[in-house]
Amino acid sequence: INPIKVKAKDNNEFYNAILHRKDALLILEIEAINLAEDAHFPNFYHKIAQLIRDFRHPASLPAVYQTTTDTIRRLTGFDRVMLYCFDQDYNSQVVAESKEAHLNTFLHHHFPESDIPHQARQMYLKNSLRIDCGYPLCAEQKLFPTLNPITQNPLNLEMSSLRSVSPIHIEYLYNMGVRASMSISLLVDDKLWGLVACHHYQPRYIPVEVREAAEFFGQMVSNLIATKIQSQIRIREAEQHTILSNIIANMAQIPDFETALNQETNALLRLTDAEGMAWQINEAVQVFGKAPDVPFITKIAQWAARQCQGSEYHTHNLSRENQSFRVCQAEGSGILFISLSESHDKFIIWFRPEVIHTKKWVGKPEKVLRYEESGDLRLSPRKSFEQWQEKVKGQSAPWESTEISSAHKLRMAILNHIFRQAELLKKQKEWLEKKVIQRTTKLKNEVLHKQAIQCQLEESLNQLRQSNQELEHFAYIASHDLQEPLRKIQSFGDRLQSFIRQLPDERAHDYLERMINAANRMQRLINDLLSYSRISTQGHVFEKLDLNFVLAQVIADLQIRIDQKQALVEVAGLPKEVFADALQMHRLFLNLIQNALKFSKSEVQPHICIRSFAEQAYHCIEVRDNGIGFNEAYKEKIFHLFERLHGRTHSEGTGLGLAICKKIVERHQGKITAHSQPGEGATFVIYLPQEAPSAP
Repeated sequence: INPIKVKAKDNNEFYNAILHRKDALLILEIEAINLAEDAHFPNFYHKIAQLIRDFRHPASLPAVYQTTTDTIRRLTGFDRVMLYCFDQDYNSQVVAESKEAHLNTFLHHHFPESDIPHQARQMYLKNSLRIDCGYPLCAEQKLFPTLNPITQNPLNLEMSSLRSVSPIHIEYLYNMGVRASMSISLLVDDKLWGLVACHHYQPRYIPVEVREAAEFFGQMVSNLIATKIQSQIRIREAEQHTILSNIIANMAQIPDFETALNQETNALLRLTDAEGMAWQINEAVQVFGKAPDVPFITKIAQWAARQCQGSEYHTHNLSRENQSFRVCQAEGSGILFISLSESHDKFIIWFRPEVIHTKKWVGKPEKVLRYEESGDLRLSPRKSFEQWQEKVKGQSAPWESTEISSAHKLRMAILNHIFRQAELLKKQKEWLEKKVIQRTTKLKNEVLHKQAIQCQLEESLNQLRQSNQELEHFAYIASHDLQEPLRKIQSFGDRLQSFIRQLPDERAHDYLERMINAANRMQRLINDLLSYSRISTQGHVFEKLDLNFVLAQVIADLQIRIDQKQALVEVAGLPKEVFADALQMHRLFLNLIQNALKFSKSEVQPHICIRSFAEQAYHCIEVRDNGIGFNEAYKEKIFHLFERLHGRTHSEGTGLGLAICKKIVERHQGKITAHSQPGEGATFVIYLPQEAPSAP
């Protein structure tokens, strides 16, 4: 309903009556209306319509600021209109200005917090428009009543338009040369974001209609600024959301989130618009981009952990907070710290470099105190408003709320990742424990089963050893006991042969010769059996041998047979140091060379080649001939007892020679193999350890 036109009885003049409620009272303010001819409705309507049209499409926040000052100045007629916004310390900066051409400019200048102290800022929050028309237009008027009739306290005029201004503020304005002023509060998110300050250098009255239009316009500007700021925030949040989503997606693909973060360092720097960062997740501090040295990072992190309430701390002026960090302000004037653990020993910290700049102040930014005549200390307004420049060092660009929020979101994403990994590890641990129990039970059963098998095997081996011993003993006894009757047969055969040699009966000669030959074969068989049985039981202690010497003795023993066959025996480079039983080595090579002579081709000169070569930990000795050979399918069978691949008509033998060779080699912890093809000779390869074998 404001304003209400009322008529005075004493002079018949019209006045504007303005009503408002405060503390259960209805407070009435009365002011003249005949001083402002421009406030007549037609002119005033056109002004309002024009300023709304001018304000319809500002492109950016600076355009909003400038349009605001131009519009308010055109609406109110003030000499100077400034729009300034507050920083986080409530220092203010003029971001737009509209003025008379002859006036000096305050654009981009700063005013200290003390120019608009906390008490004044609280008043601007409650009452968005304050005016001082200047003496004598706004001379102090009587107040009736002076006390609240209900509470008997001084009447509360904080919402009154005509409330007198603080004497300190009036003195402050007079020092600037200002005689009339008006201020409009700009609120964003219910906080004092800035002010539109109007100055006039002569007293000036602003009608209530214009003041209300200006107040409405200020609310519209506040909403537009809030919308623009929110739009910028939403754009920045969308960019940060995209960056953060990509980081989280990469973390989901890689179990070790530190490895994932290592791949996203550029994105992490863009997330908070920082130039350097560091983290400590495991043991070592990892550093990326432009950042202080690791020792300083550790100290900064420890200090920031003590400052943070909760899990985050940030500052854009680290050296002011802690002067010991001044040495690293070039890289780390600003820090944003987030903790990843309760003890703060795991963290991520972003760094912003120092931004050295010159700040222009309207007068030197300091509080002036003076003593009154009463002795009280009083804040005195500044007298100088000359430009005063300050070179600002040690500060970075301030951290925006979206950047701090993104850091918190990253922290939650990391903690969620750690939690998911912990849950996964817990499930894997439970699964592994279950598998371990199952596997342990199975292994126990397998061990018990193997132990039972081992016992059975040992028992079988013992039985086998006993059986072998009994067989060897039996063979020895049998061959020994057979020797006596065989010698008698041979003795009597020799006598009969001498007796019947004079007889003409050829059949008797044939029968007797067959009997003697059979007895001789029986003698060889018994001797071979006896030798076979004694290989393991009556062998000699191993000693260092020169196989060249052993082969020379073998060839000497077989020289008559070799000459009869006109054979060629070649020996090339046999080992000079072999740990072996000399007699058994002699028997081994004797048997092999006898075999080569025995199974030679009738029309071809026998050629026996014996050579050696090293293979890993063994001496390999090769005995090769050019005899009749054998089918390689029988290369294992030829080493069995009494095995013959050729009949007795082809050669004499007991079928024990190669079996004896195999047993000798095995006693020396070696191996013997054979290779051949029918008609292409045979090759026997003996493997003997280079190192001394264990006791046989």
